[in-house]
Amino acid sequence: MNVLGFDVTEWLAVVSIISLAISAIIWLVNNLITKPTDYRNEMLNDNIKGLTSQLEQFTAEMKADRKAIYKKLDEHDRRLDHHDRRLDRHHERMKQIGGGKL
Repeated sequence: MNVLGFDVTEWLAVVSIISLAISAIIWLVNNLITKPTDYRNEMLNDNIKGLTSQLEQFTAEMKADRKAIYKKLDEHDRRLDHHDRRLDRHHERMKQIGGGKL
């Protein structure tokens, strides 16, 4: 039987050659592009996880440092308030001694 001037076996041979070429192209794309990209994505994902862990650790350390700094600032505020009250008392005493001239 002839279709468009070719025998059925010739058409089957053409279809086989085309499907072989398509299979080869798919294999090449898979092995040369997809698999290496997947590997690189896995490596990138591992690096991002490591950076995230380091960032979380750094954030925890910074939080502890901030708490220590705020504690020191509170202590300094209390001391400054105490000194301010003492200076006010000294100023009042000086007024009393000097007859209110200060």
